[in-house]
Amino acid sequence: MKDFSSIGKKLRKLRERKRLTLANVAKATDKSISLIGSIERADRCPSLPSLIELAEFYQVPLSFLFEDDLNENQQEIIEYLQKVLIKNSYTIADLAKKTDINYFQLAEFFQRRASLNLDQLKSISNILNISVKKILPQATRYISYIEHYLKVLRLDDQSTQNIVGYIYSKLDN
Repeated sequence: MKDFSSIGKKLRKLRERKRLTLANVAKATDKSISLIGSIERADRCPSLPSLIELAEFYQVPLSFLFEDDLNENQQEIIEYLQKVLIKNSYTIADLAKKTDINYFQLAEFFQRRASLNLDQLKSISNILNISVKKILPQATRYISYIEHYLKVLRLDDQSTQNIVGYIYSKLDN
């Protein structure tokens, strides 16, 4: 299971930035002080409804809580793509022409100053003849978290499989 320490740290920073106590957050979200504290310390795996409620309380998108993990993987994605570009004797300019992605955006991406959306990554994967799952190895990990949360919510197995299958189909080329 995932180490939720980065999410807990982010929640703690949000709380401290608003100068709130654990008791303030617990009261506002109708949760116990010990639950809020254990989530911030990563002593406890937060439920998806709890994460959604906390994100809403702090007025941040749910994805914000996972951004650190996503950004950490950008280095891995860039290194993998650079190896494939070299193997195929492509330059960033070649990739820009073949994908219709702006050259400067691609250059910024490879210099770790910008990101690409899923459609752009799909376009790159099509040109380089590789799977998006190869570019986004963390996608499988995040899908397993979603699957876990769906089970926590007591969604039946067939519905869970359908949702997970749909997510994987969006990653396939």
